[in-house]
Amino acid sequence: DLHRMLYSQYNHLMSNYNRWIASNKKELQILSSELKFNSPVLKLKDKRQEVDNLFKDISYTIDKRLDAENKKLMKLKHDLNLLNPSIGLDNGYGILLNQSGFLIRSINEISLDENIDIIMKDGQLSTRVTKIQKEAL
Repeated sequence: DLHRMLYSQYNHLMSNYNRWIASNKKELQILSSELKFNSPVLKLKDKRQEVDNLFKDISYTIDKRLDAENKKLMKLKHDLNLLNPSIGLDNGYGILLNQSGFLIRSINEISLDENIDIIMKDGQLSTRVTKIQKEAL
């Protein structure tokens, strides 16, 4: 008797359970689908991809900026080298200074019998102006 009674209750519970499953199957499918769509693992993968894309964008932007700044730096270095007086001295030119040590740029800044200094690539010499010829080259 007890065995039949337990078996009957078991069948009744299973029947109720199966009916509940059947009635809630659609809702369970929807919830399962939402769980898959909103999966934390998928969300993390999406965020990881966003971070990777941002990193690539930032790296590209930094590389472009560094290239541009490097080009500016190379141009400034070139311009600075053009202003370096030793380049002219290496090519056989000299720097002329009056007795006060100021740069002489024109023969109009020199007078006869004036002592001047000439700086050359390998030293300096002093001389006296004995002739001034005002003619274009």
